[in-house]
Amino acid sequence: MATPTGSTAYTFSAGGPLVDPEIEVLVLTAVAPHNLFGRPIVFGPAVQLEIAITSDRAARVNVDGHHRADLDPGAAITVVKGERPVRLIRLSPANFARTVKEKFHLHDA
Repeated sequence: MATPTGSTAYTFSAGGPLVDPEIEVLVLTAVAPHNLFGRPIVFGPAVQLEIAITSDRAARVNVDGHHRADLDPGAAITVVKGERPVRLIRLSPANFARTVKEKFHLHDA
């Protein structure tokens, strides 16, 4: 799961989309999917997503690369938009398209 802010890191590395930070969405991207439906899914901000462990093996919850919890088989977590927005400090005006071009060396594209 990622917000637009996280879409350029872990989610993009797993094959997910780059998402403009002006759009309020949640992105669900499978890591190393083993089925035919391994495409990312983009959800609106009002959606409540329940992720259930349906296998007979436990699962790990990692947040920003850090282990946060273990989930036993049959357990579930619900992912929702937080009540308070995160405020970010920008030292210069943000331009998502320009930043993507620079970071991915797409100047000639």
